[in-house]
Amino acid sequence: MQRKIVLCVLCGVLALAGLVSAETLEEILAKNLEVRGGEDAILAVESARMTGTMRMGGSAAGALEAPFTIEFKRPDMVRLEFTMQGMTGVQAYDGEIGWSIMPFLGKTEPEEMAEDQLKEIKDQSDLDGVLVNYEEKGHTVELLGTEEVDGTPAHKLRITKANGDVVDLFLDQEYYIEFKADTTREVQGSEVEISTVFGDYKEVDGLLFAHSMEVSYAGNPAGQVITINTIELNVEITTIASRCRNRRRLKKRPASSFRPRELAADNGGSDNKRRRPAGAGRQGGSAHGTSWNPFASRTSGSFEFLAQRRRDIDHDRLGDLRRSSRQGHRPGRDERPYRCD
Repeated sequence: MQRKIVLCVLCGVLALAGLVSAETLEEILAKNLEVRGGEDAILAVESARMTGTMRMGGSAAGALEAPFTIEFKRPDMVRLEFTMQGMTGVQAYDGEIGWSIMPFLGKTEPEEMAEDQLKEIKDQSDLDGVLVNYEEKGHTVELLGTEEVDGTPAHKLRITKANGDVVDLFLDQEYYIEFKADTTREVQGSEVEISTVFGDYKEVDGLLFAHSMEVSYAGNPAGQVITINTIELNVEITTIASRCRNRRRLKKRPASSFRPRELAADNGGSDNKRRRPAGAGRQGGSAHGTSWNPFASRTSGSFEFLAQRRRDIDHDRLGDLRRSSRQGHRPGRDERPYRCD
């Protein structure tokens, strides 16, 4: 009898401990926003410019490298320019029209994007990230529980986007930052499983950004490694709608014409001076400050930065960090305007 009582008490204690430790979706999302820098600070960013290098074909010898610049501007505008084989490609979305220039494929004039490309670039135009105000964007988020991913305990979230795409997003269970995303996307009529690993987190003007992304495709050993070298926030993004409307017309599928707001075709590529990036996921060595790679050993001290950030949040010192970072930034004066010719 006494033994049964002890077992019942033990079961009750374990059940109570499980209830106390279980976190709700709202709590997890709130901590994610906190560690990223806070929702107010994220929404205060009106534009961003990032430069870096894309390595296509994975890390194998002979993989192609392409320096790139990607720019974001509210609302829902994005423009990617990348240089490869001495030619510069452009992909852009102005909130209504998606278009591209791909000289490597013989397409030197702006051309409207195919449906699958348009869907992808619309996703990229989300400056805040999928979890910020997700309900207003028409997404749904479910908490599927916890699981271990490559040795890291993680919260598993399932995001069903407004466009129908489903993404499984994994947040580090201790630091609440995303480090992996799995999804299935239709590419040229075929379903492709895509996995993205985020790492080398660094602080920029009080906000946390991944500076390394490794993209892999199921059944294809050759993936893509994206390394971010610089990030600038609230910079001036110049549009040239009035200059381009009568200079070029967008090729449409099927044939028709549109006039994109931002139309650029600087295909020379000679003035693209980019630094060759360090290895993806490397610790430190950045002008932006300390970095964090979720796949480094936990004994190596790589989690020290986020641990300190959590302590700062607990002691309510993050507000000072946001205010000082915003006051210290000035938009650059040497922004190169887009060109039509």
